Amino acid sequence: MNRTKLRTVDIMICAVEIAVILTLVIGVFLLSSDFVLRLLACLCSLSIALCLIAVRLVARAQFVRFTEYVCHQLDSIIEDTPADYIQLEDESLHSKIGAKLLKVREITQGAAQRSEHLKKSVQELVSDISHQLKTPLSNIKMVAETLDDESTDRERRQFFISGLKTQVGKLEFLIDAMMKISRLENGTIAPKPKLSPVLELIQNAVEAIHPAAAKKHIKITGSESDLQLYFDMRWTVEALFNILDNAVKYTPDGGSITISVCRMALYTRIEISDTGIGILPEHLNDIFKRFYRENRMRQTSGVGVGLYLTREIISRQGGYITVQSCVDKGTTISVYLQNDKTANVPDL
Repeated sequence: MNRTKLRTVDIMICAVEIAVILTLVIGVFLLSSDFVLRLLACLCSLSIALCLIAVRLVARAQFVRFTEYVCHQLDSIIEDTPADYIQLEDESLHSKIGAKLLKVREITQGAAQRSEHLKKSVQELVSDISHQLKTPLSNIKMVAETLDDESTDRERRQFFISGLKTQVGKLEFLIDAMMKISRLENGTIAPKPKLSPVLELIQNAVEAIHPAAAKKHIKITGSESDLQLYFDMRWTVEALFNILDNAVKYTPDGGSITISVCRMALYTRIEISDTGIGILPEHLNDIFKRFYRENRMRQTSGVGVGLYLTREIISRQGGYITVQSCVDKGTTISVYLQNDKTANVPDL
């Protein structure tokens, strides 16, 4: 309602009040001939009129201050500027409205922060994907240009075709990994833990990595276990495979990998230790980041998503991962899976 309409309403109300008072005065004059009674009627009517006017002015001033206060608080929310201090202890209307406005402010700021975080995550993801695609696409382009040269001999063509297949394989692996990560993060697919044997889990993961380990003559040993825990067999096998894959990649020929199982009060620890090159202490907290790779490992094949995917899989089943490492001696990654399905799964 604009000011013109408010002013019109005020005039109409004042007119009604004056009409009522005049009606009372006229009634007294018509019904009584006593001068004193008439004088008292006039004084009372005047007092009532003055009181009504005073009440209206005070109420109007309070209403204006209240609306200005609300507008000021809303402006501070819209412009994201510091709000004035609000007394919340008393039961006044200001306090009640102030409490609601503070709640609106908190919700608005929370939504803005989440939006900014999502924006940064998308920007980082696009940057990471662009960086990961740049090298294989450049190699494919170079190979295609070489193969287009009719003077290239057969042996050289076979060499470049083999390299082309390798680069295509990297692209397929990257796209497959990103699809899995995306589906896990947005909840399209999710691990479904159920009571499953630990021995089968370890055997499946070892069988999957055995060909790569055999090429480097790396011995994998594991302890027997009859434990049954709550985990998703398919996804957890992939998580352990990713750890074993890293262990094989960064362990020299003739090295060894040891897998052990230890049951504790709430969790069971599956420990995977290798005799590889180890991780620098300053990078221990970085290895589970998406696309992270140490500079000294750039020559080894990989895109840096395996351990990130592993952490996502384990954490979404209520478990967690720790890592210990010593440079040139080896690395131990411990996976903790819950013993009981009633354990709290973190809200991710």
